[in-house]
This record gives sequence, structure tokens and C-alpha cells, in this order.
Amino acid sequence: RAYSDFLMNRSIVMDDPDLLDLLSKDERFCFDWDVTYRSCIDRLKPEVARYCRDRLSAGQLKPTQETLKRALEMWDEENIIWMLKDDVKLSDGLYDAYTKVISRGSMDLLKLLYQKNPLPPRVYNTPILKHSVLENKLEQIKFLLSNDPSNWDPSEGENWLLDIAKRNQFKKIVEFLKKDPRVKKVEKRRKAKK
Repeated sequence: RAYSDFLMNRSIVMDDPDLLDLLSKDERFCFDWDVTYRSCIDRLKPEVARYCRDRLSAGQLKPTQETLKRALEMWDEENIIWMLKDDVKLSDGLYDAYTKVISRGSMDLLKLLYQKNPLPPRVYNTPILKHSVLENKLEQIKFLLSNDPSNWDPSEGENWLLDIAKRNQFKKIVEFLKKDPRVKKVEKRRKAKK
């Protein structure tokens, strides 16, 4: 068993899909392709990762959410995209996934994540929007606020996004938020209180 583990790990470290293929045909080896795939991602080995994807697809198996989370942690964009397109769902870790993708600035990936793993209504809306403002990500803010508007609330109090943008002197975000009807409504109410 120890020797078989050594050979499997060696094939991953060497990024050698041919060796991995050879080992997989030996009945003495027992492969969990999701675990093996995660190991390839963990070591940033693209060729063996692609081989594992082929084996998962051939067996009509899906990677687990743990493998998708690991790809997000390692920022392995190729494998993140593949798993999202393969409909791997995140039952938890949505906040971490969204904030990671927003920080990286990939609009295509944000749209894919939103399509495949939509957020439950009004659960993470304020912290994810707040994160987007603090990261000065105008295009991401525009996308989030324009998609399913009922799910996104610019909030008030300490999470009032307009104040955060003003404090950080993010002028383009301030200009954009001022045009949002939800922001206008709250600003009007705030002025009336003064």
C-alpha cells in the first residue's frame, strides 16, 4: 500500500498523466478520482489534473465541493471554470468563493459563479457588496446590483456603501451608487432626518 501511494504521488509530482494512466489499470491500485484530482490541484499540476477530469467525466462522476473550494484557494482558474461548468455546487463557502473571485477581478468567472451557484436571497448581499466596494471593483458592483435587484441591498448604518466609497475616495463608485434608485431613496430619507 505504501509503495502504491508513493507511485501515485510520484506521478502527480512529476505531472505525468501516462504514469497515472498506467497505475490506474493495475487492479492493485484503488483510485478515488476526486481525491486524486484535488491532490493535483493542491500541487498545481495541470496535466494530471486534466487526466483526472477525463476519468471523472468518463465515470459520470462529479468532483466534490471540497475540490472546488481547494481550486479557489489555490486560484487554479482552469479547474475552477471546469468544475463550475460541470455544475459542482457549493452548499457552504459561498461568501469565500464570491469574495475571492471579486478580489481577483475576473468578471467572466464572477458571472459563471453567479449562474451556477446563485446566492440565497438576502443572505450574503451586504458583506459581498461591502467587500466589492472596499476592493474598488466598480464592474463587479454594477453586475451584482443589476442582477436580481431584489437580492441586493446597498444597506444602511455602518454598512452604508456610499459612505464607505466616499471615505475611500472611490469617485467612480460614488458616482455610480448615487444613481442607484435604492441609494437615492435612502439618501433622501437621511437628509429628511437632518
